[in-house]
Order: sequence, then structure tokens, then C-alpha cells
Amino acid sequence: MEIEFLSGNALQKAVVRDVLGKLINYPMESMPLSLLKVEFTEDPLPSSHNEFAITEWEYDTGEALVKIRSDFPNFPKPYDGRQFAEETVVHEVVGHAVFANLGHARRLKIAALFGAKTDDQDVLNDQSKAWEDRACEGIAETAKDAFLPPSQRAFSNRSKRRIPIWENGKLRNLYRFVGDGFGFSYVYGSQSHRVHLHNVGLPTHLSNRDDEAFVFYREIAGFIPFWGVDMSQFEESGKLPFSIEPEGGIST
Repeated sequence: MEIEFLSGNALQKAVVRDVLGKLINYPMESMPLSLLKVEFTEDPLPSSHNEFAITEWEYDTGEALVKIRSDFPNFPKPYDGRQFAEETVVHEVVGHAVFANLGHARRLKIAALFGAKTDDQDVLNDQSKAWEDRACEGIAETAKDAFLPPSQRAFSNRSKRRIPIWENGKLRNLYRFVGDGFGFSYVYGSQSHRVHLHNVGLPTHLSNRDDEAFVFYREIAGFIPFWGVDMSQFEESGKLPFSIEPEGGIST
């Protein structure tokens, strides 16, 4: 994902870039966005009162524009300071811009978690409801909490549309986008020959830790960038890359 700053000083740009590098197993290059535009402006939404930031987008175009108040990161108290500013960025970018580019099928699954049967913005962003009662804001607030590590958050979920915290892993899986759109898989092979283990019957390992085992491998000799599994966290990890050797070894 490329970030184009339409305005802003060095600190403002640094805050945006830095926080998008803190997300749990969700690097910018794996987000389904080709271009994120960021503009710092005196009033992001003149028709509304006291908006800190807004996001403009069209579904599945690969682009979005985030407008942020020009006093960022020092909004008025009690929101002044870098912490709330960073959480605002994640709310807008992951909660709105990325959501808008996940594809219809994934959006429907995410919307269903929040009690909606459609991804129609007239429903998700129902203007007749208070901000905290809108499904789209529940999605954005929860995405912020789900992807920012607890150590990087200080402000609570302000929405009334929520999911149990134990479903955050499900939300992360729906957000993490792989090129073919079919989600994660254990990957085995090189740049010229890649094999999806679950398709060919080679040893795989499934556990309730898998959701958070996935990492994005950027530069491994002989491999192209892809989602894989960080096997170091599993005591039973074997010798083969990106797999777990079963008890008794592998028979061929």
C-alpha cells in the first residue's frame, strides 16, 4: 500500500506511518489498498460538529482518502497527545478504508458479526442513529482494538455495536487479505514451486493458536512474500519450513 500525503508536517506523517507498523500481523503491504491518501485539514467534515477525522471511499476501488484535523496529534483534552491520534488513524484506515476494500463476501461476514445482513452503507452508516449505534462505527472501533496491541491502546471502544473479545481473532482473519481472496493457508515451496499443504495431504497442524500464528514473510531467500506460519511458537515444531512434523516423523 502506498501512502500519499496531500498535506501535513513531518510529525503528522511520522505518526501515521508509525502506528500502521504496529498492527498485529497486519503489515501495510498485505492490506487490500493500492493507494491511501491522507490530508490534514482544519475541518474534515464541515457539515458535522467536531469531527476528528473522516474517510472517503468507494467500495473495492483500492483507494481511500482519510481527512484528519490539522491539530493532529494534539486534539483538545482529554484527546490530546499521540496515543489517541494513533488510535484515530487505525480506526479510519483499518476500520473504514480497508473494510471498504475487502470485497463483498468478506464485508458481509464482518457485518454479520455486528448484526447487519448487508454491507449497504445506508444500513451500516444509518444517519438516523447516533454515532455509537451505527454498525460501521462498531466495526471500525472493534478493528482498532483487534489490531492494535493492548500496550498501544489507551482509549476504550466507544461504540455500542460490539463483539465478544474472543471473536477478535475471527475478525482479524476476515481482514487479513491474501491475493486469491481465499484466506490463509500453510505454504510450502519456492518462488517457482509453491504447494498449499492442505490441498496435497502433507502434514499440517491445526490448533486454537493458529489465528495468531500467521505472519507475513517479506524477504526469505528463495521465497516470494506471502502469509505463512511462525512455527517458533509451537513446541512440536519440526525441521520442515512452515509445517509441523507429526509424532513419529513423516512417512513418504
